[in-house]
Amino acid sequence: MPGFLAAEETNRGRLRAAESLIRALGLAAQMNQRDLRDLVVRDILGLADGLLDADPVPSGLVYRLLEALRARRLEPDAVRSLIERAFAACDVIQLKVAFLRLLRAMDPDPSAQKGIDRRIVTAMIADADRSSGALRLLMLTDAATVARDAGLTALSQEVTRKIQAMRRGDLGLVALGGVQVQQSQQELDEARAEVDQAASLAEALWRIAAASAPAGDIAVAQQAAQILTRTVPLASSIPRGRINPVGPVPVSPASSDPLASTQAQSQVLNLNRRGLAIVLQLDRVRERFDPDEGDLTAVFAHDAIGSASKTGMLVHAFRHFWAGQDDAAVHLVLPRVEDLLREIERSRNVPVVSVAQGRTPGGMSQLGSLIAAMPAAGFDQNWTRSFELLLTDGEHGLNLRNEVSHGLCDCPPRHYVALVLHAALSLLAVVHGVIALPQTGPEAERPDTDLRAGR
Repeated sequence: MPGFLAAEETNRGRLRAAESLIRALGLAAQMNQRDLRDLVVRDILGLADGLLDADPVPSGLVYRLLEALRARRLEPDAVRSLIERAFAACDVIQLKVAFLRLLRAMDPDPSAQKGIDRRIVTAMIADADRSSGALRLLMLTDAATVARDAGLTALSQEVTRKIQAMRRGDLGLVALGGVQVQQSQQELDEARAEVDQAASLAEALWRIAAASAPAGDIAVAQQAAQILTRTVPLASSIPRGRINPVGPVPVSPASSDPLASTQAQSQVLNLNRRGLAIVLQLDRVRERFDPDEGDLTAVFAHDAIGSASKTGMLVHAFRHFWAGQDDAAVHLVLPRVEDLLREIERSRNVPVVSVAQGRTPGGMSQLGSLIAAMPAAGFDQNWTRSFELLLTDGEHGLNLRNEVSHGLCDCPPRHYVALVLHAALSLLAVVHGVIALPQTGPEAERPDTDLRAGR
């Protein structure tokens, strides 16, 4: 060991000395050579003590040495003393927390462990308060999670208050230019032709509704993701999370699955492209038919909608969209999508209620559960995934139902609103029998099919 410590390259010499001592400790223990083990322990304690006097302190090496002793329950008093010195000398929060967790592992007393948990959270809060912007938010979020898991209610609430006291301007976020989505002239002409070929308002709306799933085919997106992750490995491997600045709070974890992330990005791009086409089609419907409330009511009305009032809300959503009042349109149409999907699933014997259990009251399935149950009602996986990405997927998708209904965003872009109107229109086409879903149930085969009959 002295030879390693005297090496010209100080860091490498220290590392080799520490690794040699840890290995020697293991060998002495395996051969039950207590005298040799005690000599190694003495050298480990001496090396750790010397490293703590260095400037700067190599805290990572000190941790490895002390962890080796703690794992074998050797010299606990001396180890505790060195851990406290290492904690005080270290300025890296991850290592400070690691040293405290060593202490916690050495003390079986629950009250002592609770005290160390408190020290861990307090250290994390202090470190977060020395930071700013989105980094401070993420660090406080970690502290809140540790406090909650440790049952430290008061500290958890303290951190929560710090988080919610932050404002959008405190995050230091910079808007980046997104990918510009455009369509070719051929795509625009084809979208317009769907409406132009219709002989009536109803036919035009059902033509729009009966197109394929807006997010595209899952299998195609998977193939595209496999190609992209091979050809653009860096961009596809960067984990992406999401922060909602209204809270402010992280609303989705950073995904570490590059294939799933890239596949979702491909399908979200499809949603954007399709949304632009639907805007064009809906505007063309207005140009050709200029429908009033009575015209739309005649097309939409159905018992599955529930009442004349709900039908009116759906009618108003489309009319607000045509009047350029996208905020009103999206708030009116979102509840109708959930309501229509629930009634379709109910009519096809898919459970949409939960029965009371003990003190837990019963209730109706919410949109996320309803979308997950779409295959049981006869919808294919492409449509299920489109609804998820559009309405409820907070990790990869647009998550419009949650973002809009909970007031977590401004009014979405016009083509996003058009996508929600299209979702309602497609469900309406199902209840009107314009779009036929396959039979469901134990006796029915359910191959993956397009939403439209015969596909």
